[in-house]
Amino acid sequence: MVGLAAALPMHYMDLFSHDWLTHLGPIYLATVVFVAGALLALRELLPARFDQRVAAHQGVG
Repeated sequence: MVGLAAALPMHYMDLFSHDWLTHLGPIYLATVVFVAGALLALRELLPARFDQRVAAHQGVG
C-alpha cells in the first residue's frame, strides 16, 4: 500500500512515460472486482446472521 501510495502521484504528474489507463487499468479493474465480490458476499452473509439471531432469540436451534 505504501508503494502504491508513493507511485500513484508520480503517474498522475507525468513523471513516468506510461499511459495510466493501460498501465494501472488492471489494478483498477481488480479493485472494482474485489469490492463488488466483497459487497455480494456481505449481502449474502448479513441476512443469514440476522436469521441466526432471531432464531436464537426465539429459542429455535
